[in-house]
Amino acid sequence: MIPACIHHLTTQPSWLLFLSFIGFLSFLKHSISILKWVFITFLRPPKNLKKYGSWALVTGATDGIGKAFARQLARKGLNLIIVSRNYDKLRTVSKEIQADFPYTQIKIIPLDFSGNISAGVRLIEDEIKGLDVGILINNVGITYPSAMYFHEVDEKVWMNIVKVNLEGTTMVTKAVLSGMIQRKRGAIVNIGSGAAIVVPSHPLFTIYAATKAYIDKLSKSLDVEYKHYGIDVQCQVPLYVATKMVSKVAAIERSSLFIPLADDYAEAAVRQIGYEARCTPYWAHSLQWCFARLLPEPLLDSWRLSIDNGCEFFSILCPGFHQRAQTQGQSLDFYIGLEGLREAESLTLSVMCKIFPYIPMRGNQVKVMSELSALCVPYSLELSAFQRVVSFTYYLVRVVSFTYSLVRVVSFTYSLVGVVRDSYIPFTLFSSAHYFQLTIFSLLSSAYCLQLTLLSLAYYAQDAAVRYWVEL
Repeated sequence: MIPACIHHLTTQPSWLLFLSFIGFLSFLKHSISILKWVFITFLRPPKNLKKYGSWALVTGATDGIGKAFARQLARKGLNLIIVSRNYDKLRTVSKEIQADFPYTQIKIIPLDFSGNISAGVRLIEDEIKGLDVGILINNVGITYPSAMYFHEVDEKVWMNIVKVNLEGTTMVTKAVLSGMIQRKRGAIVNIGSGAAIVVPSHPLFTIYAATKAYIDKLSKSLDVEYKHYGIDVQCQVPLYVATKMVSKVAAIERSSLFIPLADDYAEAAVRQIGYEARCTPYWAHSLQWCFARLLPEPLLDSWRLSIDNGCEFFSILCPGFHQRAQTQGQSLDFYIGLEGLREAESLTLSVMCKIFPYIPMRGNQVKVMSELSALCVPYSLELSAFQRVVSFTYYLVRVVSFTYSLVRVVSFTYSLVGVVRDSYIPFTLFSSAHYFQLTIFSLLSSAYCLQLTLLSLAYYAQDAAVRYWVEL
């Protein structure tokens, strides 16, 4: 079979062999990347964290990811130093952890990172003196109360973000680093954000994204500086995790496939400690990052701006109200608080409030739509038929997407069968690589078609209601 294959290759034109070789390299590159991702995410064993030291220090440890990290580290047999601003919460978390892991020693340090950080860091230095602190989790961080343009952000708000996210992380790292250098071992984990790394920009949360970009560069540089001391510095890059902070700024109330619980994220994150200088521990987040890299940056920028700017999004979907507000010199807040709406206005708002549960919303959009929904209660309409149309459209697009992807998978499999059957190795691998790429692009296209379909339905429904209102 091999001689026949070689003879067949010698009979092919040189341009076809060249293209086939390029296709083979492309296929090989993607295959290795996928296998590497599977190994790192699911198969690679976690490091023995006790080799770094018997104590771990966790900042921002009373809620969300920080609290989940503390529990996971206690499960690994490490003693804990937990730091947060609320002393009562620290005691509560300490009791909860010790109830599940009675042999874990826990020290608590109340520290408000938006206050006097220097005094707080001196307190940390005193508490860790003589302790074998091998792991530091720099989790503390804050962001805007809601999406807003930079010129609208109060100076105290963005100064606090810089102080907590940037100055706090840096000073705590320096306080712990000296002991690690003496012992020649340690691991530092800085919690970054997809806002600074996965997407090219993060408008309306600009200062937060900028501080997380600093965390990423700090981590990479420190890892290079102190690697020869046996200290591993890592920046972990989560996307959305179901925490209190995320629920406030992104209106995410529950977990999903791509939005894990804090405990699930921390379980995956602990497995990655000590490996790459930058990683996305949770498997679904790394998939999202992969898909984001396939899209052009201007599209990602527009998408980020649209989902964060709720009022701008509302004005696009509700041109009738927006035009009337501009004519009468009134703001959107005037219409949110307006009483005695006409039936046509309430019809428009009711239709939109019925549709919007099917459309992803972030930040101000949820606040605006929830207030509009409450405003429309006296005029609420039964739109079950319309909801069925939306649901049918959703599932129809899903079926089409699945069918199209299935066809691509069958084509991919058929081309691989051709390797054995016809020995067209280079050409089939070239085709397989393109089938694989087309499958990914088809999935992305189907997702965007779904969103555009729902947005179009919302637009035409409200536009019809606005025309009816204007005629009254």
